[in-house]
Amino acid sequence: MTSNRPPAQVSSETIDEHENVVVPPNLTPGPDFATASLGSTSQDSDTALLNRSSVSISVGEPLSEDVNGTEWPSLLRPPSSSEAEDYGLFVDYQSHDFPYFNEMSYNLNLPFAWMMQTHQSPSPTQHTLEFETLNPPTPNHGNLVTPEPTDNPEFRRSSIKSHTATESRRRSSDKAADASQSHLAHVCPSFPMLEEDASRSASAEVFGHVSRIPEKAYADVRSFYILERGYDDRSFPHSRLLHSFAELYFEYFDPCLPFLHPVRVERDDLSWILLMAVAAIGSQYSEVRDAPMFTTVFHHLLRKAIQAHAITKRMEISFVQSVLLRDVGLISSGLKLDHAVLQRERSLITSLCRCLSTHAGAPDNEEYTVNQEMDHEWLPWLLAEEVVRLMHCVYTLECFQLILFDQRPLFRLTDFAQRLPCGDAIWRCRTEKSWNEQRHREVINSQPAKLDHFSSNIRIFSLYANERATLDQVQSSLRLGSLFKPELGIDLHDQDVNSNRDRLLASGASLDDITYLDQVIHDAIASKHLPHHAGEQALQDPIVHVISILRDIPLRTIYASVGWQANVPEMQRTREGLKEYLRCNPITARICLWHAAQVYLSMRNHRYPAYYACLSFVIAVTYILLYDQILGETHPQGDLIRLDKLKEKTDADIWARDGESSRVHITGIGILNSTESSRRLLVGAANILRSQRPWRNMSESLADCFAQMSEGRRPRAGW
Repeated sequence: MTSNRPPAQVSSETIDEHENVVVPPNLTPGPDFATASLGSTSQDSDTALLNRSSVSISVGEPLSEDVNGTEWPSLLRPPSSSEAEDYGLFVDYQSHDFPYFNEMSYNLNLPFAWMMQTHQSPSPTQHTLEFETLNPPTPNHGNLVTPEPTDNPEFRRSSIKSHTATESRRRSSDKAADASQSHLAHVCPSFPMLEEDASRSASAEVFGHVSRIPEKAYADVRSFYILERGYDDRSFPHSRLLHSFAELYFEYFDPCLPFLHPVRVERDDLSWILLMAVAAIGSQYSEVRDAPMFTTVFHHLLRKAIQAHAITKRMEISFVQSVLLRDVGLISSGLKLDHAVLQRERSLITSLCRCLSTHAGAPDNEEYTVNQEMDHEWLPWLLAEEVVRLMHCVYTLECFQLILFDQRPLFRLTDFAQRLPCGDAIWRCRTEKSWNEQRHREVINSQPAKLDHFSSNIRIFSLYANERATLDQVQSSLRLGSLFKPELGIDLHDQDVNSNRDRLLASGASLDDITYLDQVIHDAIASKHLPHHAGEQALQDPIVHVISILRDIPLRTIYASVGWQANVPEMQRTREGLKEYLRCNPITARICLWHAAQVYLSMRNHRYPAYYACLSFVIAVTYILLYDQILGETHPQGDLIRLDKLKEKTDADIWARDGESSRVHITGIGILNSTESSRRLLVGAANILRSQRPWRNMSESLADCFAQMSEGRRPRAGW
């Protein structure tokens, strides 16, 4: 049972008091951060939410079980470490028996069936695939997470008589797994017991971002864990481990969403809920044995704490920061229950931002950061900047859902923010003295500062979201015209395979607006303007390349062309339309291939990718697969181009224009020849995903999907 009161402090192992640490300045929010009522929160269970809000999509008639004499086997869970060699998959960390981490609920239907000869099923029955949507009013054409089939008669698959027993056992297993998962969702799991070598591994993950973890916040988290467990099982980790998780957070995650200043984590008044949120994200990157268990427990505790304190802490910036980190975990987990929670509570973060931006009491304008007196004002400035950055990061997460799931943002950036965040150099200042010195340097330097990586991405996301909003308006008008004026003969299927650019230009959109976004993306890819402190991860951010692909090839077209969440006629129709489009627009096809190759290279070279990198990688790999199968090697004797070695956009543009007769080589795949290269691509993609350290649930599921596709099998989760 969860209490609404903050947990009482419990004695525990804490930070050594004799250590010399610098006590950061007080960041306690002022009176404008007073608590206000939020209203009652939903008490619906996650299982009830799934049953009520799921959407059914027809996937048409099933492919025959004996297409070309090849039987589709029932697929079991991903291979263990001992079986990895048989599958050609690399497993770089030891497996464990922890149920919360291994009981994943995936059904990422990316069938490789279009590589086969299609066969009409003798059964006329259509079956449906149930999946969650993050935004019910908006059709979901890109959600990568779908629950397993249930035993509801609506969703029963027609099966051949010989397979009846197998299907019955599978449905019973699915039902038991769902019931188990529903029960486990309300039980707090236990932390694993750490061995001595784990403490040494944690010490190696300290980078110097945070000097210490406050004793009170640590004790409060421990108290809340004991409260949720019902007793003290003495498994709560030492403060040194939480310190290492905080270090990993700032080392790997913070460059993606830089809204939390390291000074706040060091303060004695640090929110214990925020400490849990930081640990939940930071533990994703840890090399400590059983780190996934810590991630699972911290995410469970974080969700419970947010539910318990949504009313009392709504006006605290630390609480809004915690909710944002919870949402990141929900988006990246790949679990259907997590997406159900996000579907139900997605508007919570928007409501919290609206309240915070209204009552924070901090000016949100450019003059505040330029013309004010600079003495003794670092702390008020830092509080105001945290609010501004938080609003931009929430909007960034909304845009990622637009890019990766086709989910419209719930608000516009200008609803809550009137300026961009400050530069990274002044944001990173740790003392008032260094802050004043940096401000003086910026005042002396009259030239406008170039945008850092975060601000550059915000600009691109905002422009892309506006472009998509205009496109949605155009599509809505076309569909209304088709509905109310059928005599116009509008073919919506043709519209689905046209690029966003073509549809916008056909609707009368401004060419200047389109070319402006082109230039902004070009500047971001060039990356020469990025400061040194942006880091290697920022220099190779894949999301800009993904946006570039989706501006020409819609996400729905990419996925439907490989038969994902599409019936056989739709798959064939979309693939034929894409084939026609790519052959009629070879320059566009090649430049999109270059973007996809850059995403592939970025993921291949990074063990600690961003939280959105896995889904970006899926888009890139799928497009490379489509290009390879549709266009392939048309000139076996042509010049060889190492596509992933072309770093500059101008060089890629030249190749796209003049490289019609060239052969394409991508590191890790080889020469694209539409035969063995497709299998190499999928096997390589599975290996890359399995080698990633963070976001392992999603990576493992997608890797298993690609591995099955490489063997010509329909990917289907067997648990």
